[in-house]
Amino acid sequence: MASKPTYEELEQRVKELEKEAAERKLAEEALRDSEERYHTIFEQAADSIVLIDGETGALVDFNERAHDSLGFTREEFEKLKIPDFEVIESAEQVEKHIKKIIDQGVDTFETKHRTKGGEIRDIQVSSRAISIRGKNFVQSIWRDVTELKRVEETLRESEEFSSSLLTNSPNPILVINPDSSLRYVNLSLENLTGFSSLELIGRKAPYPWWTEETLEKTSRDLEEAMVKGAQMLEELFQKKDGERFWVEITSSPVHKNGELKYYLANWMDVTERKQAQEVMRKSEERYRRITETVTDYIFTVRIEDGHPVETVHGPACVAVTGYASDEFASDPYLWIRMVYEEDRTAVEEQAKRVLLGQDVQPVEHRILRKDGVMCWVRNTPVPNFDGLGRLLSYDGLIQDITERKQADEALFKANEKLYNFSQELERKVQERTAELEEKSKQLVEAERLAAVGKMADRIAHELRNSLIVVGGFARRVNEKTPDDDPNKKYLRTIVGEVVVLENKVSEIIKVDPQ
Repeated sequence: MASKPTYEELEQRVKELEKEAAERKLAEEALRDSEERYHTIFEQAADSIVLIDGETGALVDFNERAHDSLGFTREEFEKLKIPDFEVIESAEQVEKHIKKIIDQGVDTFETKHRTKGGEIRDIQVSSRAISIRGKNFVQSIWRDVTELKRVEETLRESEEFSSSLLTNSPNPILVINPDSSLRYVNLSLENLTGFSSLELIGRKAPYPWWTEETLEKTSRDLEEAMVKGAQMLEELFQKKDGERFWVEITSSPVHKNGELKYYLANWMDVTERKQAQEVMRKSEERYRRITETVTDYIFTVRIEDGHPVETVHGPACVAVTGYASDEFASDPYLWIRMVYEEDRTAVEEQAKRVLLGQDVQPVEHRILRKDGVMCWVRNTPVPNFDGLGRLLSYDGLIQDITERKQADEALFKANEKLYNFSQELERKVQERTAELEEKSKQLVEAERLAAVGKMADRIAHELRNSLIVVGGFARRVNEKTPDDDPNKKYLRTIVGEVVVLENKVSEIIKVDPQ
């Protein structure tokens, strides 16, 4: 029979039990703290975390991010298996994949998940096999990389687009390293210069398209571009076959992390523009020579925002106006004050129409010279526009036409006198013509009367002969007819009328036909 423990032994045993209880409590608290920390990390993780049964493939546990990112509630997600939202793999493939993870321990891959709304998301999966109380599970961390994929695709497309722009740009483009060696040239530069990229890549300045005449200037321009940064220059280059061409170069430095990486230079072939400018220069020179020949002097009005801001009169203005250029410069309104008051409206209207960009005809007007003498001038405006059609300035071509005006006035007066003389001459001619016509009428009438007289005389002689016969017989019959004869009165009437006719015929015969 065992002996009873002593008081000391019991007290020692109590102490041991209390110590074990305290240690167990600490262990439980540590376990609880650890579980709380794990739960906090598990639920608040930015990625989806799921625990998958290694045998059935069911979702044993998962954090809020797992179901929320796919648009499911927790209750809906608990009822799902991986093939229900897995796009790439079937149920058999998922089962094989889980077995592979358990066998290998870990696996990382990419897949696609379908959300509750039908949207397809790109998922990066990191899985590892774990064992809990002898049972196999797979813990997977799902990271949604859809936006990252889109950014990467956008970046890739941007890089391809940039590369395509460089390669297919119609303008020549080259990339220059800080040591002046050529890093890249596009096809347009090869086509323009005739040099291939194999001949150019890695080559340092001077480049083969530089010319001997401009070598010093071109080299200096390149050095300034490398020191000062962005530049815009015009250079004369030559092709491989020796043909010359002009380019406008826009260069800009490209830095990364504060360090200069390279220079990007963009060329624009401006040969045709330079040729056009040369043609224009020669045309302007020819125009200047012509205007100097046919124009007494030129003034130029500079325009800003549609308003005149400065007028410059050429030195020859003193010969026409009596005033020197500096007098016009010091008094901007001198020119308009010189214009005769009656002519100012026409001159001001011409200037307004020029400022509006309208077609304007030359104006002839009078001015009062410095010495008080009046003279006539012809003012012809010639506008100057930029490439956008904006008025930059206009030239006034002034020609002294006083002598011509005086000659015109003398000619006008002479023409007026000649006109008046011709009018008077015409009046006198008309009067004389009228007199001659009247005399002609009188002469015709006299000739008609003479002809009538002759004809009347001939008729009268013939009538008289007949009347003599008729009258003679009528008197005889009348004398032999008794007074009581009823025909007596008729015979007397016949004899009387015959006498009247004989008298009238005698009067006609007596008339002078002349």
